[in-house]
Amino acid sequence: MPPFRPIVLSIGTYNYELCSLIQPYIPTNYCTQDSFTFVNEIQDIPLLGNVMVSFNVERLFTNIPLNECIELVAHYIKEDNMDIKLSATKLKTLLHFAPTQTH
Repeated sequence: MPPFRPIVLSIGTYNYELCSLIQPYIPTNYCTQDSFTFVNEIQDIPLLGNVMVSFNVERLFTNIPLNECIELVAHYIKEDNMDIKLSATKLKTLLHFAPTQTH
């Protein structure tokens, strides 16, 4: 049996709220909103002759330059959303906290 990764519900957590700030900057070509949307999207795909594969990238966070990524994300969010109620410093703290203190 292949290894499975846990799926953790994060509604109401700091990561969920932080995602609402970042989401407008994420390309959606290969993303789905949630599991219900995913099921609706694949219902009409014929099973015969098709294979569905899910790839999980191991150690992804260790291969991304975290500080550079945080600087870029904070810059784009602050530049585009003047109504944000967080200072740049607090936003960067949250952006650092999310990948380093996640469950």
